[in-house]
Amino acid sequence: MCKDLQSFIRAEEERRPNSVIRVKEQIDPNKFETIAFLKHLDLLGEKRMVLFENVLTINGQPSPFPLFYNCFVTRQFCADALDMGELRSNMDLSLEVASRELSKGKLDILSPEKAPCKEVVLKGSKADLRMLPIPMHHKDDVGPYFTMACIMKGIDNGFYDITFTKNMYYGPQRLSFSAHSHHHLRRILEEYERKNKRSPVIIVLGHHPAFYLSTCCLTPYGNNDYMTASAFLEEPLRLTPSETWGEDFLVPADSEVIIEGEIPPDVRESQNPFGEILGYYQPEMKVPIIEVSSITYREKAIIQDIWPAQMDHWNLGGIPKEGSVFNIIKKIFLG
Repeated sequence: MCKDLQSFIRAEEERRPNSVIRVKEQIDPNKFETIAFLKHLDLLGEKRMVLFENVLTINGQPSPFPLFYNCFVTRQFCADALDMGELRSNMDLSLEVASRELSKGKLDILSPEKAPCKEVVLKGSKADLRMLPIPMHHKDDVGPYFTMACIMKGIDNGFYDITFTKNMYYGPQRLSFSAHSHHHLRRILEEYERKNKRSPVIIVLGHHPAFYLSTCCLTPYGNNDYMTASAFLEEPLRLTPSETWGEDFLVPADSEVIIEGEIPPDVRESQNPFGEILGYYQPEMKVPIIEVSSITYREKAIIQDIWPAQMDHWNLGGIPKEGSVFNIIKKIFLG
C-alpha cells in the first residue's frame, strides 16, 4: 500500500491510541470553531491530532470533506511520519531529515484511471471552491484561506517546486497566490510573466505528512521537489497527468484534494491582514491571483489545514530546516 494521509491516520491510531481526536459534532470553520477547539487543546497541554468529521463549507452547507489538523504538533508525530519509531533524542530527527534531504528519490507515473486523486474530477463551472471548507484562522484575518502547499513547474528546465503558502478565497473559481520574494515560486512566476504566459499551479490539500515535511527543506532553486518528497516517503512518489495540462504537468497521485489553476500575467489583487508564523498580522498587499480550472479528489477525501503560528506550524517549517542547516555546516567544515 502506498503512503497517503489516511494510511498515516490509521497507523497513528493503532500505534498511539488516543493520539487522534475524532470530532463528530458539526463545526463551522468560518466562525473560528475549529481553531477555538485547537486553542483549548493547546491551553490544556494536549498535543493530539484532530479530525473534524462534520464541518461546514464556506457557504454554510455540510461539507463532504473532513478537516484534519496537528499531524506535526509533536516531534514524535513527525518521527512517526518518517517511520523512525520512538525518538531517543531531538537530534535523531534532525539527522534523519538531513539524510533524506540528500537522498535520491524515484517517481512512478500512473494513468489517471489508476490515480486515487482522480476518483472524482470536476471541471469548468463545476470546479466550485464553495464546496470546500475554507477556514478562518485568526480574529483579524481579512478572510478565509487555504494554508497548504502550492506546486509549480519550471518554465524551461522542467523541475517541480513545492512550497507552503496561503491562498485567500476571492470567489467560486478565484484565489490569491501568496508567493513572496524569498519563495522559489515567485521566481518561477516571474519567468512566466516575462514571457507573458499564464503560469500553471496546483494546490495540494492533503497528502502523507512525510510528503509535506520534504517541502520545507532548504533545497536550491531548480531542485526537483518531487524527488525529495519521494526520499522522505522512502518509496516512489506516484504522479499522474493533470486535468488541465495533461502530461505537461504531473500531480501527486495519492493526494486527497488537488486544485488546478492558472495565474494570469500581471494581474494583482489585495489580500491580508493574515496572522502569520511569527505571531503578527501581515499587512495588506497586492498579490497575483489563481483562476481555478479543475478540482479533483479521492472519494471520502480529507482536507488538511495548518493553524498558523502554532507548534504544528513551527515543527513543519523548522524540523526540515534543522536537517538542511546540518548539511550546510557539514559541507563547510568537512567538505
